[in-house]
Amino acid sequence: MKRWWVDLWAFAAALALAAAVLLRWRGGQVALLSSTAAPAIRLLALLVVFVQGCADRLRGREEPAGQGAAPRPAGQDEGQEMAETTGLSQHGEKDLSDATGPSEQGDEDSAMGTGSPPAPALGPDVFPLADEAALNRWARLVTDDASLPARAKQLALALLLVPEGAPAQDPGWSQVTASLDALTEAQVFRARWQAHVEARRTGGKETIADALALLAAMEALPLYHAGLAGYLWRRAAPLPASATERAELLGRLERHLRACEALRRAQFETGPIEFTAWRSKAAPPAGYSGLRVPPGLLAAARSHYPNSDAGTWATQATLDLAVATPGVHLLRAGQAKPLQPGQRVTLRRLDVLWAERPATLRHDELGDMSLGAGAVVTAWDVGARFAAAGRELVRERVAAARGGDATALKGLEAILPAAHAEIRRAVAEQAQAAGSPGLRTLLELFDM
Repeated sequence: MKRWWVDLWAFAAALALAAAVLLRWRGGQVALLSSTAAPAIRLLALLVVFVQGCADRLRGREEPAGQGAAPRPAGQDEGQEMAETTGLSQHGEKDLSDATGPSEQGDEDSAMGTGSPPAPALGPDVFPLADEAALNRWARLVTDDASLPARAKQLALALLLVPEGAPAQDPGWSQVTASLDALTEAQVFRARWQAHVEARRTGGKETIADALALLAAMEALPLYHAGLAGYLWRRAAPLPASATERAELLGRLERHLRACEALRRAQFETGPIEFTAWRSKAAPPAGYSGLRVPPGLLAAARSHYPNSDAGTWATQATLDLAVATPGVHLLRAGQAKPLQPGQRVTLRRLDVLWAERPATLRHDELGDMSLGAGAVVTAWDVGARFAAAGRELVRERVAAARGGDATALKGLEAILPAAHAEIRRAVAEQAQAAGSPGLRTLLELFDM
């Protein structure tokens, strides 16, 4: 009897040790084994892996939706799905032009004309993933596997790491191309985005319609990814556009980001999407992807979507303004709302201000900003609208922050839409200054 208990305790200790070694292996840590213990530990570790692999296979049979994406219905290609899910409107092309300075804004605003801006037609506001098949296709694009980041994340990182104005010979372009080539099943998406990359690489001109087409190609996959949506916002922000065109793009981006936020919240409720590598020596079954989508994720995301906002895009890098004169309209999330004198408004990065007549808004620190008739203003270009005293205050605060003044850096966060252009100039002039790292952090907060 005593020998039986000794053997049982020895087996339990060896099993616990084998489990500890296995956990270290899965976590990428090094496990050193003695020559005496190594054979037994390896045998027990293989036994644990075998049992877990059998459990995964049984779980996969019970939950077929977790085994990967269902095939696209026969006869339906990406172009058809794009037309069905996005309703992308066609706009005339406009050349990319340099932003005008404050002295030229009056003529530019008058040329845009007056009248009430029509609200953009965004279509029904419903959760965009229609069924489990669409959810699984999305999961395959955004979920990391055992050794590589998700393909969507690889593309977003590759695009962001190529500096603005990089020459055609920059090695970063080859990484972008490789990330696009990895999306082998997304022919329409690859064609759209490769055309964009080529235009950016060679200095070609793009329009708001091009940005809408890129977003539509993403959502047709379906690829809902906050990083790529932020990249599109950054690329489209300097492009010329009417109030309605700008509001349509920003409204679609807001819905895209709300869908991302709903999916994120849903995973807190149901558990995350998991990737499990195939552990058997035998070949995996047909269609095995290693993904396990938790049951109920689609229903949870649908329930969260109506109450989901755009995440940090709705709360950070905003500018508080007060309306001083009538004639100003706020275009937000597909809605056009007239603003009354004395009313306060928070200008977000996804909003558009439009003036039907010459108007004035006021900031508590920066003072008055003027809008000409027909002016279109966003968080990207609002800084140039302030009077000379307000622009000088921004320059002084940026200079102090670049010198290492923490109080000035904190103050810039509250006026980031009005200060980001001056911050970019200051960082480009003195990239190694004491406060430049903090300024670059503020720019990341504004751009992403």
